[in-house]
Amino acid sequence: MKKFIKVILIFFTLIILVALNYAIFKIIKDQKNKTAETPQQDTEINPIYESLEYPIDKNVDYRLNVSSTDLVLPENTSNKVYRIDENNKYYPSKTMTDSIAEEQNIQIEINDNDILLYESATSNISLEYYIGKHYFNIYFIDETTRNNTDSFNLSSSKIIAQKKLDELSLWPWDETNEYEILYQFYKVSGNNYNLTQSIEEASLLEVTFTSIIDDIQVIGSRTSSGEIKVKFDTPNHIKSIYYAYRPIVEGEVGMYPIKSIYTALEEIPFGKCELIQDFESAGITTVYLELATVNYRITFDEQNYLQPIYAFEGTDNNDQLVTILTPAIEDSYLITPDWMQ
Repeated sequence: MKKFIKVILIFFTLIILVALNYAIFKIIKDQKNKTAETPQQDTEINPIYESLEYPIDKNVDYRLNVSSTDLVLPENTSNKVYRIDENNKYYPSKTMTDSIAEEQNIQIEINDNDILLYESATSNISLEYYIGKHYFNIYFIDETTRNNTDSFNLSSSKIIAQKKLDELSLWPWDETNEYEILYQFYKVSGNNYNLTQSIEEASLLEVTFTSIIDDIQVIGSRTSSGEIKVKFDTPNHIKSIYYAYRPIVEGEVGMYPIKSIYTALEEIPFGKCELIQDFESAGITTVYLELATVNYRITFDEQNYLQPIYAFEGTDNNDQLVTILTPAIEDSYLITPDWMQ
């Protein structure tokens, strides 16, 4: 009898131990899921700058229906704001373009209120600098021939692009800062550039170099516009360079309260957002959002600060890819744009 009772006690002890282990496992798992669903952010608030420019341009004048049931939330977020360092030697300025022009033996041919055009009849390089927007394009006008069997090579294109930027003193990254590379292929027909996934069909390769700050990507005024783009029209020839790099003042950061991602989602139907489309899609009524990320935004209209925004990616009711941008910083710290007044 005693032996039977001992067996029963051992049996129940094992059941209790299994139940406790399962409960501990469940608590840990739930905590991990909670962390994944609610991205962590810095709680310190220290808004050291004046009011910030509104980081998006409203371009939606109609009500959007938003479906976010399958939305994957950001892995991380940030409430940090950085000031653009206009005195940095890699900041796109007239001093920089004048220096490039002198080295390439080209001079200003057209000077209006918006654009400076540098060129020369004896040079195969031209440069256009956009005044006030602080970015420029360099065009290489060499006649190129391409065999139909030639295909772009990503690794060699990266090396060639970096070497050319370095030659022009336009390569801003070193071992202390990070960047990301994006490759996009285009099939060119006349003046139309159509994205393609096929490297064999592509007649143009665009290599985009984008800064990473606090493990967060910096994006430009369009989601596909990185800070520096190098376009190839043959595997070994650069067609153009687009330069809009934005250095930040190191060691200086403002900490601002940010909206929850759910508040940002609620603002989208009422037009407090910027809609980005790779291809024009008429009659958009609904967007199906699948992925949310936090990015730093650069703009070209005298925006002196790099601030976090939410970027929601998905498709519309026409099955076209869309990205929707909304501010992440609380509205009370942003300058109210005219379209909100």
